[in-house]
Amino acid sequence: MVAASGPETGPQQPPESAWQLVLLLWGTKYPVAEVNHLIAAIRAAAAPAPARIVLLGDRPHEGLAPGVRQRDIPQAFRAPRFMAQGCQAKLAMFADGLVPPDLPAVYVDIDTVVLGNLARLVG
Repeated sequence: MVAASGPETGPQQPPESAWQLVLLLWGTKYPVAEVNHLIAAIRAAAAPAPARIVLLGDRPHEGLAPGVRQRDIPQAFRAPRFMAQGCQAKLAMFADGLVPPDLPAVYVDIDTVVLGNLARLVG
């Protein structure tokens, strides 16, 4: 949820329990269906569910779950040496303006199995 403002309501702050999920998808190893499955599992197990989901990627991905915000991995992090084993491109999530700083963020790899409430990590 992004802080909203309007003529009648003024700025609104997200609740203290609000958090955002950050995912990274590059290359062709994982299809969008796998990403959507992970998002559904996290939303089902989390209380509260993430207020925002940010997907960092090397290109636009169609068919993502509703509400997923896509952001481009900055070009500097797309060098082959950053995309190799260990994927140092994950460091891109700390680039200014890529992940909104207004909410705590939890990063999850696409191949993670979620067995519990990730919201506990920020509460």
